[in-house]
Amino acid sequence: MKTKKVFFDVKSGKLAAEGVDDCLVFSNQAKVLAEDGVLGLYSPEGKKVLSGFLYCYVFESGLCHVMFSENKHHVYDLNGKCLIDGANDVVFYQGGWFTARKNDVLNLYTPQGDLVSHDIKSVEVTSPEGKFAVTQAEDGYLVLYNQKGLRYAYGFINFKGGDDAFILDYDYETLMIDPVSFAETRLLAQSVIVLRHNKFMGISLLGKQLYHSSGRCLLSDYMDYEVYANGMYRGLDYPGTPNFGKRTDVLYINNRQVVLNDVVDVIEHENGCLEVLVEKGCHLYDSKGQHMAFLDEDEALGNCLEDNCFTLIENGKNVLYLADKTKVAEDVDEVSVFECGLILTEKKNQLAEKSFWSLFDVKGNLLCSSEGFISVDGTYGYYVVETDEDNIMSVCKGDKEVLSDLSDVFFTGRLMFAEDDEGEVFVYDLSLGLDEPIWQGSSSEDVVLCDLETDMERFWKRNS
Repeated sequence: MKTKKVFFDVKSGKLAAEGVDDCLVFSNQAKVLAEDGVLGLYSPEGKKVLSGFLYCYVFESGLCHVMFSENKHHVYDLNGKCLIDGANDVVFYQGGWFTARKNDVLNLYTPQGDLVSHDIKSVEVTSPEGKFAVTQAEDGYLVLYNQKGLRYAYGFINFKGGDDAFILDYDYETLMIDPVSFAETRLLAQSVIVLRHNKFMGISLLGKQLYHSSGRCLLSDYMDYEVYANGMYRGLDYPGTPNFGKRTDVLYINNRQVVLNDVVDVIEHENGCLEVLVEKGCHLYDSKGQHMAFLDEDEALGNCLEDNCFTLIENGKNVLYLADKTKVAEDVDEVSVFECGLILTEKKNQLAEKSFWSLFDVKGNLLCSSEGFISVDGTYGYYVVETDEDNIMSVCKGDKEVLSDLSDVFFTGRLMFAEDDEGEVFVYDLSLGLDEPIWQGSSSEDVVLCDLETDMERFWKRNS
């Protein structure tokens, strides 16, 4: 008997399948369907590629790791062509590189499935983007390949760096390579430390130098260097050394452009924002290196520093301000800033075990408050407000109510699930607005919103 279930993909917002027992959608829209106990692989266009396997995972590159039996691994493309047959082991790496071991021989393949190197000893992919791979040859030396499988360098003994830039140590010299231009710079350094944002520090008998991956020496007359996630960097001077008119502890951005002199300290937040302490106060910079505000020495930063807002401690309380120092809210415990610009604050009532929520737009205007809860879709700007009294939910955008009298609402990817107080269920594609649902039914059990990150374990546990 056919199931009534329909499956929607939360990433694309599209109908993935209907009338099947289960569905797993991959990031490139290929999918595995379970029907009458049989698993089938389908291409993004809906063409059936394979069936009858025990396990399958489709990578962004379009290659598929497939197992028809225990301990036998295969690699297929989405046209059904078998690239690797019956390997003892297959391992995929960042960027789509993969290795296959067969009869104790380990081979490396490009993200397109082409053989790069035969009988390698080891492999390392350079970074999450995986633009380059480093293998160890039989003679012990290292070999560098790009994603097309072309050999770029051979015979070096050590590798540092990632996709922005990298260092190759040879027996006789050290080269810095720009992966974009492939410009090579010979470094007169005894050791090299990889920093961030295409930057390296070379250490030699002459001191420490800060390099850009293009080969340009950015700074050379400081004791040490710090590079921050927002692209800014700092030269740290030797303590107690006369500066003879030279700038001391300087903050830079871009091509040696001086931002601040006489920096006392820099505090970097996880989101990339910076607190830069100077003698008479503190400068705030956002995650892109743009100046936000200056705080006088009698102003203390609170628990929030985001790209468009921050909190100051006033009379022991966190007070929320926009970057231009417009006061938004007083006495807040938590602040959440969303991609769409909305700002959500929470004030906790420990005695009542409740919270009071307030939502503001990008200009600091109050949109709504609630003692129930407020849930925000950070991409499209819709938000859900629940009243504390009757648990009835409304969906709003801006200062307008769009849907009302709902008993359940949640956002996932591009989709919104909603159930009204009569049990009718609706699915909306947020990118299309909320005028018309893309699906409507009488039971929440009839619809499944497919999310690869949360579905993997459940799908294979149920269908293996």
